[in-house]
Amino acid sequence: MRHYRRLPWEQLRDLCRIDGSHSTLAISADILIIGCAIAGAILWLPWWCYPAVLVVLGSRQQGLIVLMHEAAHGKLFRNRRWNDFTGEVILAWPLFISMFSYRANHCAHHRHMNTELDPDWVRYLTPEADERQNWTYSRTQAQVLWPLLKDLLGFGTLSQIKRVIRLAKPRNHDPRRNSPEADRAVELRFGRYPAAAVWVFRLALAITLTVTHAWLAFLLYWVVPALTMLKMCTRLRLLAGHFAVFGGEGIRTTLSSPFEKFLLAPHNIGYHVEHHLYPAVYFSRLPELHSELVARGDYDGSLPFRLTHGYRGLIADWSRTAEAQRATQQDVRKMANSQV
Repeated sequence: MRHYRRLPWEQLRDLCRIDGSHSTLAISADILIIGCAIAGAILWLPWWCYPAVLVVLGSRQQGLIVLMHEAAHGKLFRNRRWNDFTGEVILAWPLFISMFSYRANHCAHHRHMNTELDPDWVRYLTPEADERQNWTYSRTQAQVLWPLLKDLLGFGTLSQIKRVIRLAKPRNHDPRRNSPEADRAVELRFGRYPAAAVWVFRLALAITLTVTHAWLAFLLYWVVPALTMLKMCTRLRLLAGHFAVFGGEGIRTTLSSPFEKFLLAPHNIGYHVEHHLYPAVYFSRLPELHSELVARGDYDGSLPFRLTHGYRGLIADWSRTAEAQRATQQDVRKMANSQV
């Protein structure tokens, strides 16, 4: 977006102000909902409510991941040490990943968005990528929904485990460099906590689960949601942001209903255009920034920004584009045949 006319700093200064109280409230609300859902499922709800509980738990795990994303940008708390501690220990370690590793990956994604140096782009769209066909733009509605349904039913468990392993520790995310020395350079740049601290956390968790006889509850109400609902939410979020836009060459903002925000797009993560243009803006202020961009015509079609109302609208828009592309291809073939 070389020719994009940016907003002046005077308009952005207030939007970039970090609100630590709001961050604390957002984290606490997600954790409280998780705790209440687990307690309700164990103490009161009948067994057949488990799928609904799983959906709620996975959605709140998604909320914690989104807040970890904000911490990776240094946008949860003004104090950098507390910001990183919260992002790494409170938000990332319970899901067996590392915010520092995510930060290295995500900074490269922002710097080289939608290019061969974007680690997300390389991971999903290169010829060697797993499930490449599920991330391409021109697909029918059924082809879009089927991978999401498989994720929700647990068929994406292996790929989710691979993702967790990849994000378990800081490592190099530059496709041009692949060596232990590059990994160590990334660790020096982005930081990390001692590996012993991670294992102390895991050991303490294992001891606690053993003493309280809570391994089965941990599996049912933490691991299973992370391998199903969270996996589906992650795929949908990635698809919406970049892969379902102009053949994968732009960015999309998805405006959601309150229900969709709770289940699929917590903490304004759907405002993806706004976040990429102005990553310093605090996450609760992204709707205000969106209104400003709409008012000045950034969504008039002249820029590679797409605006969709709801995730149902996203899938419908994607399918319409696929049908239009197939119709165009048929017209081209008919024209070529008529010239033979």
